[in-house]
Amino acid sequence: MPLPVIPGDLSIHKRLGTAVRLSIFTVSSLPYRVYLIGMSTTAPLDAGVLIELPRDQAKTFFSTKGDEAVLEFVQHMLAEENTNCLNIEGGWKELAEAFGDEPPMAWCFTAGRPMHPGDSHNIMLIRPDMVGHVATNLSNATLSDLAGESYVPMLEKLRDHFDAAARAGSAMIFAVAN
Repeated sequence: MPLPVIPGDLSIHKRLGTAVRLSIFTVSSLPYRVYLIGMSTTAPLDAGVLIELPRDQAKTFFSTKGDEAVLEFVQHMLAEENTNCLNIEGGWKELAEAFGDEPPMAWCFTAGRPMHPGDSHNIMLIRPDMVGHVATNLSNATLSDLAGESYVPMLEKLRDHFDAAARAGSAMIFAVAN
């Protein structure tokens, strides 16, 4: 069921709590309604978002070629009513810095497979096995020690998101505008 459209082609994206714009894209000659996060079709992911990607969709995404097709896939996933996604609320850089460059925590944001490393945004695919390692580390860590007390609420959401994806055997997409 698509999100409601209000005058001016804007609606509120219920899961992410951000303004979105409706656009129509054609993928494999089928039209899709796509709600673009943010106000631009080229940089739709201002705050950063983690999208759980079931295995069958991960295989499709992994084989997606071309920047435009990758963006369309991500935007389509965000528009889906049943997509499990977590808005990082703009704090991903601070968390990535606190996590450092070492796996598995670096896999949260910066060490996945680059699917669209561009000037306008980055999209990373985090494999299901990597998701499991991140979930384990987040579950075993004292969250305030990872990034400081002020990040504990976001870290709790991050832990729950990775844990649910790991239990389902899902991959994860991290997408953000630069």
